[in-house]
Amino acid sequence: MAAIKTGLIASKTHWNFITDGDCMWNKNLSENFVISANKRAISFPIVYKNYTNFFSKLLSVELLLLNSVGWASILKNKPFLISGAGMMLIKDDYIEFCDNFDLPVSHGDDMFFLEYLRKHFGPNVVQINLKPSAIIHTLPPNNLKEYLHQRARWASKTPYYKNILSWYWAILTTGVQLLIPLSCLINFNFVIFIVCLKSISEFILYTVSSNTLDLPFYPLACLVFSLFSWILFIFILLFSKISEAKVIDRYGFRIGGGYSNNITMRKGQFGDIIINIWNYPKLSPCFYFNAEKKLTNFLFIRSEIGYIQKGFIDDYFINLPDGNKLKIEDDKVMLDDLSFNLAFKVEPFAKNYWPYFILGFRGDYLLKNRSAQVKYNETMYQQYKYEVDHINKFTISGLLGVGFKFQDFMYFEFEYNPSIFYNYIDSESFIIDRYIGVSLGINIDGIN
Repeated sequence: MAAIKTGLIASKTHWNFITDGDCMWNKNLSENFVISANKRAISFPIVYKNYTNFFSKLLSVELLLLNSVGWASILKNKPFLISGAGMMLIKDDYIEFCDNFDLPVSHGDDMFFLEYLRKHFGPNVVQINLKPSAIIHTLPPNNLKEYLHQRARWASKTPYYKNILSWYWAILTTGVQLLIPLSCLINFNFVIFIVCLKSISEFILYTVSSNTLDLPFYPLACLVFSLFSWILFIFILLFSKISEAKVIDRYGFRIGGGYSNNITMRKGQFGDIIINIWNYPKLSPCFYFNAEKKLTNFLFIRSEIGYIQKGFIDDYFINLPDGNKLKIEDDKVMLDDLSFNLAFKVEPFAKNYWPYFILGFRGDYLLKNRSAQVKYNETMYQQYKYEVDHINKFTISGLLGVGFKFQDFMYFEFEYNPSIFYNYIDSESFIIDRYIGVSLGINIDGIN
C-alpha cells in the first residue's frame, strides 16, 4: 500500500495502472478501450498461466469461477470483488484512501479501496475490460500448501468487509460448501441434488467465461473441482484458523475403513449371556480431520473430528402379529456416527518409515440408523429399531493404534476401539461395541 502510494505520488498521469510484481500482461492491454464517464476504477481479468499439470488446471478453474462472480457484480453495477493484480485507478483517489484509511490487516488494500470508492462515489464507479488482450497472467501456487496459505490470507480479510454483498457471497459460499458434507449424514439424495445443481451452474459459468476471454477449456478439471471443492473449502477454513492461532504443529486428514463387531448381552443368574451377535460385519468408511500439538520430542496430542460408519449384514425373520414371519436376507444395517477422537501419539523413533503408537479415547454420536423397512398390512416393520431407539446415542470407547509415517507427509494407521462402557438397551440387556480399521492420512503441513 505504501509502495503504491509512493509510486503514484511520483506519477504525472491522472489514470494509473497497478499490478503485482509476478504478473505478466499484453502490450496492447488497453488498446481501443474507452473509459466510461464517472468511473473511478477499471478492473482487468486475472488468470493463471502455465497449466503444467492437473492441479494447476484445477486452480485455474477455481480462480476463473471466483473472478467471474466479481465481473458479473461489476457489470450489474454492484461491485464487491476486485483484484489489485490488475486495476487502473485515479491517482488522487488512492492517495486520499491511503491518507484516510487504516488497513485492519496487512494485505487486501484492493478490496478495501473498492469499499472506499463505493462509499464516496456510489456503486456505479467500476468498469471492467473483458477483452482477451486485457488479460493479466499470474503464476498459480506451486503446491497445495502454498495454495492454502494464499486462500487463508484472502479469507482472513472477510470479517473486516462492510459491503453487504461481500458478506452475502461469503455466507452463500460457506453454506453451500458445508451443506454437502453435512447432508451426507442425513439424506444422500439431497446431496446428489445439491452437487448436480452446483456442478451444472459452475460448468455454465466456466464455459461462458472461458469463451469470453478465449482461454483454454478444461471440462474435466471443472467437473472434478465442482464435485470436491467443498473439501478444499474446509481445508481453507481450518488452515486460516490454524495459521492465526499458531498452536498447531501438524494438521491434515485421513480416510479409511473398518469393521465393527456388536454383541448383544443379557444379564443372567450365573453371568452375562450372549443373546445375539450382529453377524457378518460390513466394511464401512471413515473420514477424519485432525490436528496435532507437539508436547515433547517424541510425544504429541492429537484431536480429530469426522464421520465413521458402523454396520453389518444380517439374515433374519420378522415376527408378525398374525403369526406369519417375514424373511429378510442380506440386510445392510448402517449406523452413521459423528466421531471425536482425543489421543496421545508417541513417536519413539525420530526416523521415517518407523512406527508410532496411539493411545486415547473415541466418542461416537449416532446420527442415523439405516436398515431395511418392510410394510405389512399398512404397518412398517424394521429389525433392530427397538435396540437403536433405546441405546445411548453417545458412546465412549478406547483408541489403540499403530502407524507408519512416510517423510512426515503421509502415514498409514491400524486402529482398534475396545468397548469401555456397556451401552444399555434396558435394565437387563446391553450392547458391547468394538471396531477395527485401517486408514491412509495426509499431513497438509508436510506437503512441499
